[in-house]
Amino acid sequence: MPQRNNQVKKPADMITVCASLTPETDEAEALIDFMRIFQAAKRTSYQAIRQGVEREKIIAVLQKTFMPNARWCQWAYNEAEDTIRSQLELIDTYIHDIEAKIEKA
Repeated sequence: MPQRNNQVKKPADMITVCASLTPETDEAEALIDFMRIFQAAKRTSYQAIRQGVEREKIIAVLQKTFMPNARWCQWAYNEAEDTIRSQLELIDTYIHDIEAKIEKA
């Protein structure tokens, strides 16, 4: 099968392995707990951004409230900001679709 132009050729010493990871019970619980905290931080960031709070203040609150790791707090903020940006980009499409449905009715 010919290689596509947009595919990057892997180095000769790189292989892909199909695998399945099954964490131990305590590891799974720690991961679930962390993701619960991260999602709460993301929701808090989302609400604060919508209220117009500055980025630095939001991250400081996240560090005090949820987790001391600044990088994770920044990532939660960035994901919340991306969600808002995506919603703003899609609103025109949504309005266009609703107007088309109204015209058909």
